[in-house]
Amino acid sequence: FLPVKAANNVYLMDSMMTKVGTAVVKNSKQILIFGALISLSICALVPLNEINDDFVKYFDETVGFRQDSDWISDNLTGANQVQFSLPANGANGVSDIEFINKVEKFTEWARDNSRVTHVLSISDTFKRLNRDLNAGDPALYKIPEARELAAQYLLLYELSLPFGLDLNNQLDIDKSSTQVVVTIEDMTTNELRAWVAGAEKYLQKEVGFDVTGVGPTIMFAYIAERNVKSMLTGTAIAIVLISALILIALRDLRLGLISLVPNILPAVMAFGCWGLLVGQVNMAIAIVSSMVLGIVVDDCVHFLTKYQVARQETGASPRQAVVEAFSSVGTALLVTTVILAIGFIILAQSSFAVNSYSASLTAIAIVIALIADLTILPALLIYLDRDERQSVDYPNSSQEMIS
Repeated sequence: FLPVKAANNVYLMDSMMTKVGTAVVKNSKQILIFGALISLSICALVPLNEINDDFVKYFDETVGFRQDSDWISDNLTGANQVQFSLPANGANGVSDIEFINKVEKFTEWARDNSRVTHVLSISDTFKRLNRDLNAGDPALYKIPEARELAAQYLLLYELSLPFGLDLNNQLDIDKSSTQVVVTIEDMTTNELRAWVAGAEKYLQKEVGFDVTGVGPTIMFAYIAERNVKSMLTGTAIAIVLISALILIALRDLRLGLISLVPNILPAVMAFGCWGLLVGQVNMAIAIVSSMVLGIVVDDCVHFLTKYQVARQETGASPRQAVVEAFSSVGTALLVTTVILAIGFIILAQSSFAVNSYSASLTAIAIVIALIADLTILPALLIYLDRDERQSVDYPNSSQEMIS
């Protein structure tokens, strides 16, 4: 119903790719040296990346959620909360004066921190009760002097709460521990982990509580770090396994080892470019290496397969086989890369950073993969896959090479 015939421009592109292949063969030494220098320079930028994340900034400022979150942070207390459960000495131990003073010490330390916007602490409740039950005397806005008095204050306060309300958001059932809730301003995951580590250290050394900060904010901070490291480690393992499969499929040790370069180089160089442009690796970026790997390996396998066919079936030299590979798959690699890059560039316009960042880095990686497959890979094949049949002639076309 829809007959499709190859247009003349397809044959023109094949002819152009043959000319490109011939030029690459003639200048393979310069390409290899120049490509190695550029690749090493860009790869050296990888350490500029920092595993970091900021979940609020996943959304562009045009998104309602981001606008609301920024307004809350600027005008109210903020959306990031960290909970510390401080244990008392047995049941009803929260009324112990020594314990309340410890809680108050940590509360004041947290409030003095410039990144903290609010602290919810039971010590504040005791101080208010002590003041309000003494005719509102400002001088008595302090911790009660006796445990019995503090316990009576607490009981009176609970009995005065409206029906259905209690202190379970701050105290456990038997009043053996209390929760201090610290609200902090918007932070990156690295900053948040550093702040929590500092708070835990202060609690242990200065107050005497060996506790761990918890909450959804902290959970996601560590999820991001572990996810990034796990994804990158898994991708590295996948590259090794895939290269081993390529080696088995091609039944050629040299080609299998050579394939490692174009398989690894695009992802590493893409992260180098990202380190220079952005410098922050988050969960969105972590998935790119594994997602791009399939495209990169696909391009490399196509080129190596055509190269090996030319070497084995026609007895071509490495130089001639490279030109034949350009003629056979060069157009396909170029067209698919352009289509994919355009598609990911469109996705990069998303207001959601997970889509935008991953699409941007993916587009960079697949373009680098094409360049590597059409320059560095052929140069490596010419200089590492030599044998006695290698010719110094440079065919002008694949037809001339075959003849």
